[in-house]
Amino acid sequence: MTRRLGILLALLLAVSVTGLWRWVSAPRQGAGFTHSAASLAALERGDLAGAERELRAAILIEPESGDYHAELGNVYLQQARFSVAAAELEMAAFMVPNRPHVHCQLAQALVDDRRRSEALAALEHAFRKQPECAHALSVQAEQFLRDDNLTQALTLYRNVIRLAPDFALAYEKAGYILLESNQLTEAREILQRGLNLAPQSTGMHALLGEVYSRTADDPQASRLAETHLKLALPANPEAAKLHADLGKLYLRGNDLQAAREEFGKALSEHPYLGEALYGLSRVASRQELRAEAASLSKRYESSQKLERKIGDLKARALAEPGNVALRIKLAHACLASGLLLEAARALDELVRLDPAHREARELRAQVYLTRGLGDQAAREFAIAYRLPRAVTQ
Repeated sequence: MTRRLGILLALLLAVSVTGLWRWVSAPRQGAGFTHSAASLAALERGDLAGAERELRAAILIEPESGDYHAELGNVYLQQARFSVAAAELEMAAFMVPNRPHVHCQLAQALVDDRRRSEALAALEHAFRKQPECAHALSVQAEQFLRDDNLTQALTLYRNVIRLAPDFALAYEKAGYILLESNQLTEAREILQRGLNLAPQSTGMHALLGEVYSRTADDPQASRLAETHLKLALPANPEAAKLHADLGKLYLRGNDLQAAREEFGKALSEHPYLGEALYGLSRVASRQELRAEAASLSKRYESSQKLERKIGDLKARALAEPGNVALRIKLAHACLASGLLLEAARALDELVRLDPAHREARELRAQVYLTRGLGDQAAREFAIAYRLPRAVTQ
């Protein structure tokens, strides 16, 4: 009996030691949770770089966790680093294929990275899992908007609003399409509904300002246009256009001094803005400042030439998607004319085609700096510093 008990104890001990060893040596689920929680805290502070570090640490501990890859992809999306966001979200989608929101985020990254066919494939997967997903519909609508298919995009944004009535951005996008289609009454109604959800939205204030500007013969509409355009100004990358719109509004009301001030502000931010140059030339003409009006008219003609050059470069770049030199010319022309968002799009595509292109990295850093994105500018400069300069012949 004693011998049997000894054997049984020995077996139990062996099993316990083996189990203990497996428990100690095996990677445990949830071990990266502390870093994941720290990344959320960093995001709440607006510290995207800190969130990225914490999630990388979590992935080192639990490389098989699709959730951490998805969270890191979302951080990269917020940093506008679309190609690396897509890579992380592709990994997440592979690891957790049954989560529609991961495929939606992947599609968003692919849309922003100009990878249309892959984005549509990711959306198709998301719709199979959740046919009426507001997020997926909004991403699909964005792709149709980029395709200039305004009718289909508007239908989808209306569906997004039906499914997610608190999603303010859908109201802004739908309002933009209605404004582009000159459906002013519907545009005003949907933008006002969106503004009730997001009263600080500079985008919706800008669009409403334009809606009311188009009916500015009505004094009440003119006052509303002025109010909305001014509310749209703070921290708006399109501030130059807003100042020009205010200038046109004041010019229409024959307030020449106010118009001059607004056109001047527009040109201080965007020296080649055609509508500001033209507007200021009209102000000078009405004030009988003939020399100034003539000088401004010449500058306006030059701005129109530059706009035509940019249009030609964009068409050629579309026809020759792999032509890196052409995209550099397009980026330079956009920067020279103050078209920061156009320059950013050209440079994003260029970096996707050639990640080791030093000049593209340097130009993108300049764009980030001008847009007030210091962290992203510093990162681009750091990457550019490690890359070789192109050899000139």
